[in-house]
Amino acid sequence: MKFAPDGVTESNHAGLLRLSSELNHSTSITEAAGVVVKMFDIEFDAPLSAVWQYNEDTELLTPIAQSERADDVIGEIPTLPPPSLAGQTYDEQQTKHIRNVPEADSVYNPETPIQSEIIVPISTFGVISIGITEVDAFSDSDVRLTELAASNLEAAVDRIRREQQSKTEREWRQILFEGSRDAIIVSDVDGSIIEVNTAACTMTGYDRDELCDQRLKTVLFDDETDAYQSYHQQILDRESLSDERWISRADGDSIVGSYASRRVEIHDSVYIHTTVRDVTEKHKRTQELRQSERRFRSVFEDPQLLVGLTETDGTVIDINQRAMEYVSVDYATICGKQVWKTQFWNHDEELATSIRDWVDRAADGEYISYESEMPDETGNTRHLSGAVRPVTDESGTVQSLLITAYDVTQRKRRQQELESFQQAIEQAHDGVAILEDDGYSYIDETHVEMYGFESKADLLGESWHRLYGEEEIERLQSEAFTALESTGYWRGEVTGTRPDGSTFPAEISLTAVEHGSIVCTVRDETERKRQKRQVQRKQKRFELLTEKIDEYAFFILDEDGVITSWNDGAEDLFGYDSETAVGMSATALHPDSDRQANIIQRLLTQASMQGESAHEGRRVCKDGSTFYADVRCTPLETDDDSFLGYGVIVHDLSPKRRQQRRTERFVEESVDVVTIVDEDGTFSYVSAASNRVLGYDADTLSGTNIFDYIHVNDQEAAMSDFVSIIDNPTQACECEFRFRTPDDTWMSVNARARNHSDDESVGGILVYIRDISQVKKRARRFEAIFNQQYQLSGLLDTDGTVIRLNNALSSTDPEVADDPRSTQFSELSLWTHSDDHTETIQQSIQRAADGESVQQTIEAMSASGLRLLDLSIRPITNSDGNIEFLVIEARDITTQERKRRHLQVLQRVLRHNIRNDITKIRGFLGLLLEADDHESRQSHSMNIHTVLDSWEEITQKTQQIQNLIQKQGTGVGFVDAQTGLDEVVEQFNSPETCSSIYFETAEAVSAEMPDVVLVAVDELLQHFIRETDDTTPETAVTIDIELLTSDTHWIEIQFTANRLLSKIKAAVLESGEETQLEHGQGLTLWLVNVVIMQAGGSIAVKRTDNGTIITIRIPTRSRRERAGAIRVN
Repeated sequence: MKFAPDGVTESNHAGLLRLSSELNHSTSITEAAGVVVKMFDIEFDAPLSAVWQYNEDTELLTPIAQSERADDVIGEIPTLPPPSLAGQTYDEQQTKHIRNVPEADSVYNPETPIQSEIIVPISTFGVISIGITEVDAFSDSDVRLTELAASNLEAAVDRIRREQQSKTEREWRQILFEGSRDAIIVSDVDGSIIEVNTAACTMTGYDRDELCDQRLKTVLFDDETDAYQSYHQQILDRESLSDERWISRADGDSIVGSYASRRVEIHDSVYIHTTVRDVTEKHKRTQELRQSERRFRSVFEDPQLLVGLTETDGTVIDINQRAMEYVSVDYATICGKQVWKTQFWNHDEELATSIRDWVDRAADGEYISYESEMPDETGNTRHLSGAVRPVTDESGTVQSLLITAYDVTQRKRRQQELESFQQAIEQAHDGVAILEDDGYSYIDETHVEMYGFESKADLLGESWHRLYGEEEIERLQSEAFTALESTGYWRGEVTGTRPDGSTFPAEISLTAVEHGSIVCTVRDETERKRQKRQVQRKQKRFELLTEKIDEYAFFILDEDGVITSWNDGAEDLFGYDSETAVGMSATALHPDSDRQANIIQRLLTQASMQGESAHEGRRVCKDGSTFYADVRCTPLETDDDSFLGYGVIVHDLSPKRRQQRRTERFVEESVDVVTIVDEDGTFSYVSAASNRVLGYDADTLSGTNIFDYIHVNDQEAAMSDFVSIIDNPTQACECEFRFRTPDDTWMSVNARARNHSDDESVGGILVYIRDISQVKKRARRFEAIFNQQYQLSGLLDTDGTVIRLNNALSSTDPEVADDPRSTQFSELSLWTHSDDHTETIQQSIQRAADGESVQQTIEAMSASGLRLLDLSIRPITNSDGNIEFLVIEARDITTQERKRRHLQVLQRVLRHNIRNDITKIRGFLGLLLEADDHESRQSHSMNIHTVLDSWEEITQKTQQIQNLIQKQGTGVGFVDAQTGLDEVVEQFNSPETCSSIYFETAEAVSAEMPDVVLVAVDELLQHFIRETDDTTPETAVTIDIELLTSDTHWIEIQFTANRLLSKIKAAVLESGEETQLEHGQGLTLWLVNVVIMQAGGSIAVKRTDNGTIITIRIPTRSRRERAGAIRVN
């Protein structure tokens, strides 16, 4: 190729204008890149050109365009990694002009046919490159042309990205607006609607133009002026509002709309943005649910119906009070049991099997009717008739089972009685009749004679009304027939009327049978009534005297309060036998205070006037001891109103009082504070333990609000739990929060709550509060000790899934706990830099899951780079010996390993130098002894002194390096880069050093770097000055130092010296190669390398014809702090 005088390319204004024009018409980044390489080929005669785009995910440069000639010469252009020339150019954001590519550092392909190359970075995009197959072919004009092309491409890329983003935003706005299922209405500050979406038209029934002609007041508030004005003012005052309203549609129907409005400002204009959701169906379902709840509650509270609610597997959830009357255990014992294991069914194995089958069938959606039997407390049989119903949700899924039953024992008994009656009907002395449609279809002779008729024919087909007076007819219709309809049976006393007008007392039994018939049995009570009146007084007194009621004393007082009857219970309770007690005044059973208050007279007077009286207080026994009792007094009369006396029942409450006190003491001494909290959060009861646990008197807390004592950061979570148990009374909750103490400090507490608002004995939310401050403190101390000891610790499933992880080595995933069982330990960013490491971790997890404790040394990628870890994985077994979890622990041993390696280097260097210098001294001593003249001896002596002097210098350097090695892993100090370098350079610019050190900055640099860098700079300058023995100005060392920075994270210090470093020393300085130090050469330069590497930097050395260029790249303080790689002093 024939080169142009000023370079390879041909630059002209017309070509640049065409390039700019073509780029302005490009619609994609790939198209724009293609335009650039085409214009390089056509307009500028560039030999080979290509464009790479940087991929942030892979951190690679991917080719997106190349010239035809580049395709012919190179073929397919490769993807380039960060260490390549192109990668360095993009990272450093500085143009590179490489005159000899194969000899350049970090060349990606040393066999490339390209000999000269210009690479220009494009910020946030990639690089553009032109190349040629001749060495050193490009000039500065080629560089400028390439930079101009890159500048035009950068502008085109920015434009295309902005257009794509703008287009995407417009499309998203359209999608969000029109794609919303909720109606969106935008109105101006006056309430005029200016824009709506399709959902708004569908919801209201208006088209878009009709809606935009209306005002928000009409659409949302149905012209309710007051409501709209309040809403409108709040929105303009920057408040966001939400509510539900009935909204009228265009067709005249109404819907329930849930709206949310807020004020928005666009280009200094104020608008009202309103979203509306049709919640009519939800509102309807809510009303139906409430109605269903009311129906269910009415069933559950039916006093005649036994009701139980169970899970689909038969576990009892709830049971009503009526059902509890049929069992001898308490509510808590039944709830939680399977229904066939309760007293309703467990008395009969066959019946228990049946109910299990009914539950299974009902759980599948079947309605089951059943009849069963169960014994009562006396051993008699109770008969139950009921059903097992499935309770489903809206989707039809069975959620629970409702088991109901009626006690039909009386009905069964009546059926049995009827059967017996039918067998003995003809022998019965009682009258028997059958009623059908209010008339007699059957009647026996006894019935006919009892009512004074002559034959059956007089009554057959006649109404029963002929046998009773008008008042008795009305009573039978209201009482007897009502009972027949509900229970099928009635029995009672009546007054019969004969045709002659005479009356007689009778007892009748009415039983409803099949087909609507009623069986009536009647007995003439005339004789029995007469006999009853004769013996009634004696019988009544006998029953009262002989009655024995467990746990009660019973006696009778006359009108003066004297004891006239005394049962065994009274004798047991008071200690007086019957002979002593009868005739004794009841005042003897009362303490002196009751006698003075005349309690006995008050009880008798109140009982005679009101029918009953009561008193609770102390009573006195025969031996003088007292007990706490409940006393009830009732006047006793016969059926003919004859007065028998006052019956007194005494119930000893001492056991109850002891139990009550025992419960109170348990609450007071409990480790928990027992409280009752109203639904607004107010303490209505606080146990005495609050003084010991919380530091507050119970009276101090009572009447205050619990949330006033909860730390503000914990209030929201605590309130959420509190509201949940109010909304779900059967739900219990447990939470932890900080509770304010009387001295305004905070203690950690655990609270357990359950809703007992429906329990009259509690009447609120029962909250148990426990102090867990010490538990939390111990947990935090253990966690702190554990985290200090291990840089990486955690808990894994046996398949390697992370359950809990504390990772102090990474800034990207320091803790994996919010989404457990979602991350594999081997997939953490610590290991993904190497497939081998990932596989090693997976194999170690498998070994630990098989029961082996694994310990190994492995490299991990931390926030500050590669770290060396001492990693162990141990299995954790349960009581059965099965492995349940894996525990991982890892210590960062990078610093220890680095110290060990550096110390080994020093030891090896010292051994080599000692061995070599001892050999030298032995040789010089031998020559000294053999020399005859004074001059030779003096020369050999000077050589020995020179060797010993070098040892003094090596000793100082060794001590300095040891100090630096020991500082690894400790805090890092920082210094302003420009100020620190100024001070170092100033020390060397003196006549004695015969050196010229020039320092400048390429731009205003304001950044801090590690202070140890100044040690490295000082050592480097000293090395160059010592390299020359000639101190004349013509041969003095000259060093240019330039401070560079492209951002706030990295600083570059570039040394340009007129002295050429040897290849050995250059290698020591650049890579810290230890093999080059075997004879002590370059120890100072190795010190420089140790310092820079310890500071997290890098060194690049370039040997030129005129000297040496050294570039030191150092992370700034902000870079290191962001990476979390240092601890700042």
